[in-house]
Amino acid sequence: MTTATQPREGVALESGEVVALPAKFEMQSYLQQIQDGAAIKQQQQLAAAYDKACAALIGPNDVQREGKRTFKKKSAWRKLARHFGISVKVSRTVSEFINGQFCATVTAQAIGPWGQVSEDVGACCTDEATGRRVITVADAIATAATRATNRAISNLIAMGEVSAEEIGNRSAPDEDQQPDALPDPEPTSDTPWPGSGPVFNKKLRDWTQAQLLWLIEPERRGPHIDIWQSLAKDELKRRESVPAGTAR
Repeated sequence: MTTATQPREGVALESGEVVALPAKFEMQSYLQQIQDGAAIKQQQQLAAAYDKACAALIGPNDVQREGKRTFKKKSAWRKLARHFGISVKVSRTVSEFINGQFCATVTAQAIGPWGQVSEDVGACCTDEATGRRVITVADAIATAATRATNRAISNLIAMGEVSAEEIGNRSAPDEDQQPDALPDPEPTSDTPWPGSGPVFNKKLRDWTQAQLLWLIEPERRGPHIDIWQSLAKDELKRRESVPAGTAR
C-alpha cells in the first residue's frame, strides 16, 4: 500500500483564503547540492562566461568613465541580458512629491533561464538636476526604470555591480580631479590649477569657457573649492567686459 504525501496548506493573511504552502525545505540535501564539486564548477563557468561576454559585447559607447573606473550603461546591461537569456519586467511604478520635488520609484524583476529571480528598486527625483541639466517628470520615471532594471540584471550575473545611471555624469570636461591643495599665497586668476589632468598647472585665465562653467557648478566639491569658484566667476565677468575683437 502506498501512502500519498498530503500537500501542506495555510491561510493567507491578506485574503483569509486557504492556499498551498511551499514544500518543506530540506537543508541537508541543499547543503550537499551546493558543496558538490560540479555545482562549484558550474558557478565558475558562469562567472567566466560573464567576463567573456563583457569583453566581446561591450564597446566604448556602452560604458561611462569616472576617474579610473568604468561603469556599464543601460546599453551594456541590455546586451548582457539578451546574451544570457534574462527576461526583465517592470512590476511597479510609484510617483510622488517629496519636499516639493517629483520622485519616481520603480520596481523591476529579472528572471534567469536557470529559474532564479531578482527584484530591485530604482528611484530618481527632479532634485538631481545639476547646472544647466533639467530633469522632467518623464526623465525621472525613465531613469528610475533604467536603474531598477539594471540592478535586477546585475544581481543575477554581476553580483550587484553598480551601473552608470546610478552615479550620473559628474566629471569635468577633460578633467576628473578636484583641487587638492590651496596654493600659497592665496590664489588669483594667474595661479596655476593645483589639480591634475589637462588643466593641471594652467591659470584660470587660460581655461576655456566650458571648463570655467564646469568649475562653478553647485555640486563641485573639494578643498577650498569656494575660492576657486569665486575666481572662476570673476574671470567669466572679466571676459564679458572685454569688447569683442580685443585681445584677452
